[in-house]
Order: sequence, then C-alpha cells, then structure tokens
Amino acid sequence: MSYMFSSVSLQVDRANQSGLYMYCRIASPQAARNDGNHPPSTLQTPNSSSVVLYFGSFNPVHNGHLAVAEYVVGRNLCDELWFVVSPRNPLKSDDMLAGEDDRLEMVKIAAAGSRFPGRLKACDVEFGLPRPSYTIDTLAALDVMYPDVSFSLLCGSDITGQIEQWKEWRRLTGNYKIYVYPREGYVTVHPERFTVLCGAPCLDYSSTGIREVLEEGGDISGMVPAGVACYIKGHKLWK
Repeated sequence: MSYMFSSVSLQVDRANQSGLYMYCRIASPQAARNDGNHPPSTLQTPNSSSVVLYFGSFNPVHNGHLAVAEYVVGRNLCDELWFVVSPRNPLKSDDMLAGEDDRLEMVKIAAAGSRFPGRLKACDVEFGLPRPSYTIDTLAALDVMYPDVSFSLLCGSDITGQIEQWKEWRRLTGNYKIYVYPREGYVTVHPERFTVLCGAPCLDYSSTGIREVLEEGGDISGMVPAGVACYIKGHKLWK
C-alpha cells in the first residue's frame, strides 16, 4: 500500500529476514507502480517517538561511525538512530564513491552486527528525493512520513563551521536538535547552536583512509565491522 501526500507516494519497505533493520524509500507515483524491485508495502510507523538521523556517504561505514551511533543510543538520547545513506550525485563524478546500494548494504550489515541491532537502522530515503539532496528537504519529507516522530541530527564537529552554507540553516538549527560529536582537529563552532557530546568516542578512522589502505592491499579488519570487511572483499570494492 502506498500513501499519497500531494503528488508524492511515500512508502516504507521492511528488509532483511531477521528484521534487524529498516529502510525507507520515497518514490514517485509512477515509480511506485512500475518499480518491480521495490513493490509498494504498508507504511509502518517505527517503534519510537524519537529518532536521531546520522547522514553520510558511509563510503564505507567504519568502526568510528558505529562507535558514535552506539554511544548515542546507549545513553538513550533517542529511541532509534537511522544511518541516512547519501545517494550518488549524478551531476558529479567520483570514481571512489561506491554504488549507493553497496553502501546501503554495508550499513545494514554494520547495524545488524552492532550492540543495538534493533535500534540502529539503515535508511535510503534520499535515494528517491531530487538530487543533490539537502538535509532540510529530507527532514521535511520524513516529517510528513512520520508525523508522530521527533527527529534530530547527529554530525561531527567538523560540520559546525560549515552549517551556515547549508540550505535554510536557520530553520534547521531552530527546529531540530543537532547533536555534535568530536572530530580530531576540529572544534565546535557556535556551540550554543548545538548539543555537544563531550564524552562521545573519537576514533581516528576515516573512510578516505580506509579506501587508501584497500588500494594498497592493506588490512582493514580493525577499522570496519567484520561483516563489512567481508562484503568489501567479496564485492572487490576499491581494488
């Protein structure tokens, strides 16, 4: 079943036989009728009243991402945390960016193997939105899909110095709580705008560094979840 709001069909697919993760998709009415790979399903409300959204390309997702997400959920700052996987921008060429379906699958694997498999989830809502994606537009879409859920954001301290370049940043900071975790070498700019997580883990990993290790034939087993390492190897990513 699809639910119509204005001219957009909103639908949520439950994935993975174990039921350990959820991902949401927004499609046009035409896509909802014709996309046989993603048949319409009943829109389901998450078992939560508060969700933290962790946006990123997750190229690939690594233990630093997972540690911060587990910290947020472990301290009950939200009922669920959704990793919102950014799609590939068709207007930009990035040979190092893995396909969006690969990146989504790795996030699913990481979430399923986490300390909180029922509360960390993968979300592909931006795959069906106009590109390039803007955070405020994604939030608006999710607010329509889940009117009873309170959404907040999670980002690194490196983002705080860029926030004024974001689309409708005043509306973003005024209407949504933004949790900020420390990133090596970055201080939180305008901390009064954010909720700073001073005790959050700061693991010195980066997706860029992991890709470089892979290109050189190195070992990434301590940098990413075991299942993600297996997926990367099996799909020959960044070789």
